[in-house]
Amino acid sequence: MLTAGLAGDRTSVQSEKEHDVIMAATGELIRLMNYADDIVTTVRRISASVPAMEPEERKKLADYLGSSSNGLAELVAKLRQEAA
Repeated sequence: MLTAGLAGDRTSVQSEKEHDVIMAATGELIRLMNYADDIVTTVRRISASVPAMEPEERKKLADYLGSSSNGLAELVAKLRQEAA
């Protein structure tokens, strides 16, 4: 069964199952997903700045991000493992 919802000028259609999953999201989950959105936005901003950077700046940033990204990769792996 499909349900339709009106959002401004747009009409969105989603399955009943998708609607149930969205409705079941807790406030904590939504807050964590907003944090993830913030991370993606930050990565876009960094990416947009890369062309204007000097090679040494790029290297330093790459080293810094490399050490930070290990934690992110571990978190994603843990989430996937525990979701299975």
